[in-house]
Amino acid sequence: METLEDLKAIRDNATEGKTHVCIEGKEISYWNDDDCDCLAISGDGIYLSGMRSLSDIERIIELMELLKDITENEDLDDCRFLAVERVLK
Repeated sequence: METLEDLKAIRDNATEGKTHVCIEGKEISYWNDDDCDCLAISGDGIYLSGMRSLSDIERIIELMELLKDITENEDLDDCRFLAVERVLK
């Protein structure tokens, strides 16, 4: 499982126009719908191995940062209110 810093690095290293990341071990490649870098052929057809959406990664980052904010604040009632407010935006 990646840390918040790992996910930010994945997001920040994506070149413009790329929508997905393919992570195979330590190798990371970025691609979009027109690329086929992560396609693999199996007996059952084509599948994506190690593929993740950059928009999903961005949302995970947002949620991890929100959780970090909540856990670092001692006034949990205020944090719960802020968490709900942020999620509803």
